[in-house]
Amino acid sequence: MQRDPRGFTLIELLVVIAIIGLLSSIVLASLNTARAKARDAKRMSDLHQLQTALELYASVNNGYPVTNAWWGVCSSFGSHALTGSNGYIPNLAPTYIPTLPVDPANAN
Repeated sequence: MQRDPRGFTLIELLVVIAIIGLLSSIVLASLNTARAKARDAKRMSDLHQLQTALELYASVNNGYPVTNAWWGVCSSFGSHALTGSNGYIPNLAPTYIPTLPVDPANAN
């Protein structure tokens, strides 16, 4: 009985599928790490822009903006506006920063 030299055995196919699965899981794990680093870089950039906007506001108005409302995670607390007098930092945006930053993980 002679074997057909052109085909693959079942073991060879299973080994190749296992290698592909292992490589894809490594790639997906590194992709998630890259996403987290990008989100953290976005947060740092937003904080720096917010710091700059607050310093500009303080130099023009001789003080920092005052907020009287709590801007919490619940929709029943405070304002969720990102500009104008209803923003979570009133009157900072759009004059000193285009819009107030939000958490990139929870942004819709």
